[in-house]
Amino acid sequence: MDDFIADNCIKVQCFLPFHYRFIFVDTYDHVSRRLFKASRIRVFHARELAKRGSPFRLIVCYIRKKDLEEFKRLLEILKSNILILGYKDYEAECQRLREAGDALSGVKSKGEVIRMTLSMIKDDKAKVFTQKLSEMIESSEIQQLSGEDRDEYEEAVSDMKKKAASYARFRTEWEFMSKDEKIEKDSLRTSHHNEFMTAAKLLIRLSNMHTDNKWAKLQEEAESMQRKDFGDIACYITYLIAVSNR
Repeated sequence: MDDFIADNCIKVQCFLPFHYRFIFVDTYDHVSRRLFKASRIRVFHARELAKRGSPFRLIVCYIRKKDLEEFKRLLEILKSNILILGYKDYEAECQRLREAGDALSGVKSKGEVIRMTLSMIKDDKAKVFTQKLSEMIESSEIQQLSGEDRDEYEEAVSDMKKKAASYARFRTEWEFMSKDEKIEKDSLRTSHHNEFMTAAKLLIRLSNMHTDNKWAKLQEEAESMQRKDFGDIACYITYLIAVSNR
């Protein structure tokens, strides 16, 4: 099946049997809910993505495979209704979603996938810091490193990513631990957290060594960053690793 079934929607990977998963563009006041509620099919809303100040939302949803044709018809009606309501930038927002779909399908580089994915997530301190960290790693000065300098830097990036994934996995498993298990493993969680923070700070220092302190401000931000925000950064990085390897 084509990943683009309508101008305002993309298909994404789904692990739920007998279902498809899509992302479509809706408005902040959820025009789609009234439309889907009146239809004969059920659209399962899984989550929403929104940029601060935007009148639009990206809706992640599931539908039964047998309902695909009706879902396509409803998406066309949704687009028409939103344009009638005066959302002039709707088609441009749909175009950005389709471009993101191209990136996530491997049409563009991993760096572009990361930038596109971050652009769809609501801004917060951890997300902004993660974006700067990605820009630092992808910067032209760093990409021009060679020989032992290149090997050392790539090793530092890999170490930081591994420690981010390790802490993020621990934070996820925390949801399913009993009270006694949390008490028992609290110090280990703290240790994983500390290791990621240290690896991230060392990577920024190494970047500054190779770029004449171009990222000095980022280093200052890292030194003053609260622990909980650093934990969120590890989760963002882990999410981007997963998205980049579809």
